[in-house]
Amino acid sequence: MRQTLLLSIVIVMNTIFVHAQEQYTYKDGNQLLRQCDMGTSEAKSRMSSDQLNDYAFCAGYVAGAMDANNTFLNSMQAAKKEVHLQPMYCLPQTGIEIGQAVRITVKWLRDHPEKLHQDGVTLVWRALSDAFPCK
Repeated sequence: MRQTLLLSIVIVMNTIFVHAQEQYTYKDGNQLLRQCDMGTSEAKSRMSSDQLNDYAFCAGYVAGAMDANNTFLNSMQAAKKEVHLQPMYCLPQTGIEIGQAVRITVKWLRDHPEKLHQDGVTLVWRALSDAFPCK
């Protein structure tokens, strides 16, 4: 009984992991722009549920990219205490809202169509780096 339960849990978890991996793998700038670009604020009030899902995914993706940057920087600092690493971007002391980070990313993607084939996380970092350079 116990082995059957354990095997069932492993199968379910494997199925979920494989499905999630297929659904949310690599995003390039083209895909990111499609999911993030909701147009004007008036258009947001008339969004379909699919558009709302895209925007929610986008906001989560941008927040995840920002968290990944912080985690990477903190991990590298912890590993090499004697070396001071320069962050990719320097947000204001008060931080920014995710909606602002999304708008900055969308503007940057629109302004750099030649880069849209690149990895989405890298493009979020580049957008924030241009908007909030470290001095």
